[in-house]
Amino acid sequence: MDMRWRRLAASPALFVLLVAPTLGRQEPLPPAEALVLDDFEEPGLGGRWEAFGELKASRVPVPEGSGGVEGVSGTALLVDGGPGASLRTRPIPDGPDLSRFDRAVVRVNARGASAEDPVVFEVHFYAAGRRAWRWRKVSLDRDGWQELRLPLAYFRPGGGTSPSWDEVDRLGFHLRTDAELVLDGLELVPGDSEDAAELSVDQLLRDAFGPEAETRVHRRGPFVVLTDSPDVPEAPLLDALEAMGRRTREEFPNLPEPTGPVWLLIFAEDDDYRAFWPRFARRFAGEMGPPGSGGFTALGIASASCLPDDPEAVRPVFVHEASHALMDRMLGVASEGNWLFEALGTRYQLDVSGQDLGPIVRQGLADPKARSPLEELLDGEPVPETRYWQVATVVDWLLDDPGRRAAFHLAVDAMRSRGSTDLRPLAPEFLGGDLDELEPEWLDWLRRSYGDDTP
Repeated sequence: MDMRWRRLAASPALFVLLVAPTLGRQEPLPPAEALVLDDFEEPGLGGRWEAFGELKASRVPVPEGSGGVEGVSGTALLVDGGPGASLRTRPIPDGPDLSRFDRAVVRVNARGASAEDPVVFEVHFYAAGRRAWRWRKVSLDRDGWQELRLPLAYFRPGGGTSPSWDEVDRLGFHLRTDAELVLDGLELVPGDSEDAAELSVDQLLRDAFGPEAETRVHRRGPFVVLTDSPDVPEAPLLDALEAMGRRTREEFPNLPEPTGPVWLLIFAEDDDYRAFWPRFARRFAGEMGPPGSGGFTALGIASASCLPDDPEAVRPVFVHEASHALMDRMLGVASEGNWLFEALGTRYQLDVSGQDLGPIVRQGLADPKARSPLEELLDGEPVPETRYWQVATVVDWLLDDPGRRAAFHLAVDAMRSRGSTDLRPLAPEFLGGDLDELEPEWLDWLRRSYGDDTP
């Protein structure tokens, strides 16, 4: 028996909505009903849920006096497990598109939880057909029934992937600590637009610049630029972003259209740019330090600041970071400094900066210590900035020959399915050899292209 998706009539107590205008300025949707994922009243738990790791799950009666939490009654689910264990729903055929839902509601009693010994778990939404999910950490420091209202827009991508909400077909709970959880009344609350699960312009403006700031929004195609600087040149910046998007599409016609807006935040002050990310991470129940680089992209959002001496400049870093955000939306893989994203960002940044890569390439050819083995560099992990020239020229080489280009496109498609840009397992199948076997071909191409005679 597949997990039941049932609907409840709307009630004022149930609907505490995060209402904000959306990117597309859509007309509000008519009032909709909440979606009950499971209330555990029906038997057949094994047909709806599956457990992983050391975990026990069983239906138990809810005692009288549930603490006055609406949605807790009858029968609940007792989950008893340790760190690393998880429980998730089985894949749901023809499940609903979760894009229009605003938040998840979880009624939970974390037995024995205290401030000294909190119970910590993650709520996951898993994508269908590939290894991708979105998640949010929950930490409970008291026992007794509680109603958690978790905004879907503030669930972060997991496992290096960036799935869209219309891909999701499973809900799960992943334990970080020993836990004895009692769950009931798992629901999704609809929003007022078709993309209520995504951040809206107003939400991101407020998070980035505060409610009182004078802000501007510039749009073209999938690109949405949010800034508190009156000096950002709208037309030249959008021209540069549009050119980058057009070149991406020309070089990778196999990629799908972006699944949502491609955000670029431009801060008037560098200090505000660096202060934003730690604050924003807390909205996702996470932690991070200020970015150390001049541009940073995470969660599908690109960011940088204006030059203090030339605030009207279209900085190359704007295009570099926006390329990362675009690929996040097209490839469905998170921007975490991997070789493919840095290669494309560097290549498209050069269109703006006009920098000649030749001297750097020739230096790398002349000194083997100035380059890294491709087997190490193309593993999907973060690439050091000193190797951006190398990954950029690898992509140039892969795209230069029509046959190799077609094979590279197939490899990129496989990256999306795998949720990783690691080229090592894909190279033998799509490129005809291991990376250490292909490296001499790339080096020969570099010497021919850049006029170097290094043996």
